Amino acid sequence: MKPEKDIADKVLEEANERFQLIQQSDSDNRKNYKADLAFVYSPGQQWPDDVRQRRTGWQELCLEFNQLKQFVAQVVNDQLQNRPGIRVHPTDSDASEDVAEILQGMVRSIETDSNADDTYKLAFKLAVAAGIGWWRVVSEYESEDGFDQKLVIKPIQDSLMVYADLEYEQPDGSDRRFVFVVEKLTKTEFARKYPK
Repeated sequence: MKPEKDIADKVLEEANERFQLIQQSDSDNRKNYKADLAFVYSPGQQWPDDVRQRRTGWQELCLEFNQLKQFVAQVVNDQLQNRPGIRVHPTDSDASEDVAEILQGMVRSIETDSNADDTYKLAFKLAVAAGIGWWRVVSEYESEDGFDQKLVIKPIQDSLMVYADLEYEQPDGSDRRFVFVVEKLTKTEFARKYPK
């Protein structure tokens, strides 16, 4: 049997290789995501940098009439009329309508406790404006000293925090083999959050 350190080193090596591959393969999409988001929400970003600098040097105006924000809002508001949500259905003759109804109630409770509507709205807004939107389902301890856990739907504020396997075939990406969610912290924040 291999020592645990060898196994951990192998897992970390494989994770690092996968992460590097995604960074290289997806760099153009990430650059375009930033540009698209800036184009919609950041004043001054509807002009290319070189054109804006040239016009500023010539003392000419760079007027912007940002119409995209309202169109993004319209699409997002249309989506709010048909809110996404998790639906539980019995799938075969052994499944029970009553059990599906109980599970649906549990899912509805998780969505309500997680404020999932706002999470779905943020992910959809980012997807409409820049092409990528994410949320995640995580388990959390109900209290610091307990063992009971609960499922929570969490927003991902910045879609660039997610590095997902690009080799998938299903339209929804459900056959992805791995996904990384990164979080940048200062050393001080890290020490406070992870003291041990």
